[in-house]
Amino acid sequence: LKEAGFDHPPRTWDEFATMVKALTKSDGSQWGASIGGDVDLWYAMVHEWGGRVLTDDYRNVLFDKDPNVLNMVTFMNDLYKNGYIHFTTGYNYQTDFGNKKCAFVIASTASYTYIDQAVAGKFKWAQAPIPAGPKGQYTVMYGTNVVIFGQKYSAVVQRGAWDFVKWFDAPYQTARWSIDTGYLPVRKSALDLPVFKQFLASNPERKAGFDSLNFAIIQPPTKEWNQARSDIGAELQKIYLQKISPADGIKELGAKLRSYIH
Repeated sequence: LKEAGFDHPPRTWDEFATMVKALTKSDGSQWGASIGGDVDLWYAMVHEWGGRVLTDDYRNVLFDKDPNVLNMVTFMNDLYKNGYIHFTTGYNYQTDFGNKKCAFVIASTASYTYIDQAVAGKFKWAQAPIPAGPKGQYTVMYGTNVVIFGQKYSAVVQRGAWDFVKWFDAPYQTARWSIDTGYLPVRKSALDLPVFKQFLASNPERKAGFDSLNFAIIQPPTKEWNQARSDIGAELQKIYLQKISPADGIKELGAKLRSYIH
């Protein structure tokens, strides 16, 4: 970023667009960002453009009738179409970043460890919050579930499982887990522990996830949403790979989700 004349990461999507254009090389050896059909990013950006994906009860689809959503997808598609963002799949964005093929990637905080391994000390890098859109700043909070299946196990085994869950999500354990993995701790109280305060003071590049908590939102906690995530990701890939126009893609996606979300 400094080589290109920038002294801070993009705070807004307009700044992001300016930066990825400046950081893309005409010979194709480097592009501004490597981003795939990221459903979590799309969900956050819908809100950042003033849109809504579903109604508050999660039973009605809204986004395909909202011009704000089309404006957002068109904004991103223009960056893909002109080569400023490289469409990537799987975890290839980590390799791109580690090889200095791109300046930006967008991923969860849990990706920190893997990206750092890809960078392998070749250059300095840091996390930053997702840029803000015209109508505010949002990010999506999510994580893995912890479930105890107890029906076929003895009472002793069930108690042991419950004791283990209570142990590993206690403040100190979850603080250590966060420090070592890049995931956010499962308890906010972990942030008050001296070990965690010392860690963040010594590693300010790891603060972005915590700085984003105040504007984090969740995705629909419904049985249909896993299917919706698959459909959204597939449609974004079609749009950003120029297989379908943003307008037609959003229309197609809305009809698909509306067939099972109602």
